[in-house]
Amino acid sequence: MGVMLYIGSLRIHILRILYMAKDVIKIDGVDTVVREDTAKAYRGVNWMIMVLVSFVIISVLVTVGLIIRASADGQIESPAQIQNTDAGGR
Repeated sequence: MGVMLYIGSLRIHILRILYMAKDVIKIDGVDTVVREDTAKAYRGVNWMIMVLVSFVIISVLVTVGLIIRASADGQIESPAQIQNTDAGGR
């Protein structure tokens, strides 16, 4: 009984692989036919890389902008020093 069940599930698994939906992805400029789940994983990795790169670029731009703005008067001060300078003028 156990062997028959294993053979039956193996047959179903093989049929799923044979009749699974196919998709086309471009690898090194060549169109490649792969299974649908493989194509989704490939696109997911590409999307993740693009999001991480854009996050790094935006973080660098914001950091550089804040440093330039903080040193606009020629002195780079910490937030505590800026607050003490503003409080002394009152």
